[in-house]
Amino acid sequence: MGVNIADTQSVVSKVPYSPKGCQGWKAGMTGVFRGGLRQDFLGQKFKAAQGREIHDLEFPNKAGWAMVNTTIGENQKCTLGFQLVYGDNLQVRVKEMFREYVPGAHAHYKFDVCVQLRDNWGGSVYVEIPDHRAAKRGQAREVPSGTPLHECLVARVSLLMTKMDGPVEEENQSACLCCS
Repeated sequence: MGVNIADTQSVVSKVPYSPKGCQGWKAGMTGVFRGGLRQDFLGQKFKAAQGREIHDLEFPNKAGWAMVNTTIGENQKCTLGFQLVYGDNLQVRVKEMFREYVPGAHAHYKFDVCVQLRDNWGGSVYVEIPDHRAAKRGQAREVPSGTPLHECLVARVSLLMTKMDGPVEEENQSACLCCS
């Protein structure tokens, strides 16, 4: 006495499909849709921890730079600039706009940067920049997010400073005053 599968009646319904993908949802509904556990891990960088600074970013316009003033080492002033390049693969640019040099002080530091961007629908995208320093002085470091984002409602940045041994490129180390 078994069950004959041919005698059962079943209804197979078509799966909803949208040419935009993601069933027509707005990108940014939750961080889970944008990277899951990795995004959740990066979100933890916005909790208070020793040595970590959290700043709100205010962009004057879509193409402008948001500035963050901080200190490095022996109370040397430093200004970091952040710029967003919107599109299907959002890019975050970070550039050291100003650094105060103190004679005899160690001059090599890097910031572990994490940028949180909130879109108009309440979702968050986190972009990690493990080292803010560009290979050539005065240039911006560009980091793609892998996420489509065309507008940003609110942005924050988390900074953690680390003392480094020398310049980004080793051939510049011989010319450095604090390393030689």
